[in-house]
Amino acid sequence: GLGYEILEKLINYATYTLNLKSIYLKVIPENIRAIKLYKKFGFLESGMDGNKILMFKNLAHIELRRYVDGEDEKWNNFVSSCKNGLFLFNRSYMDYHSDRFIDHSLVFKRKGKIVAVFPAVEENGKIVSHSGLTFGSLLMAHSLREVEVLSCFEELKQYYKENGFTEIIYKCIPSIYHR
Repeated sequence: GLGYEILEKLINYATYTLNLKSIYLKVIPENIRAIKLYKKFGFLESGMDGNKILMFKNLAHIELRRYVDGEDEKWNNFVSSCKNGLFLFNRSYMDYHSDRFIDHSLVFKRKGKIVAVFPAVEENGKIVSHSGLTFGSLLMAHSLREVEVLSCFEELKQYYKENGFTEIIYKCIPSIYHR
């Protein structure tokens, strides 16, 4: 129980006193109890650093979930106001060929408000951003800070990995289209 209490106090201190947006830690793979504890607190595995597991916890309180039909108005409103949105990412445009693609787009929210979206489709066990478009990318609100963007990518990678996808093909928006 001591490890639980220490970790809880450390996370609270990092979040509310230091105002950190994320925490990384390293743990040896043999330390199963520690890994279970870290996962209980929301840490996600994000790779290896030598012989240690690198784990990440987003403190920015960004919630990720899959896009569902019927949320097109909220999606479109966000796309029209974000820093790198284009008409290509309007759901009416994207869904025109919905019979040819399995949509697996993601929506990122902070305090109930959309801060990023990731237009994507499933393709042979891979995620592509977006096969029906010239490019995809993470579409971001003007308010999203660098650490939160990095958190979104970590969450995105972990989400798709947990859902059985082996690869993400990311087609970046050319910077000339950014606002």
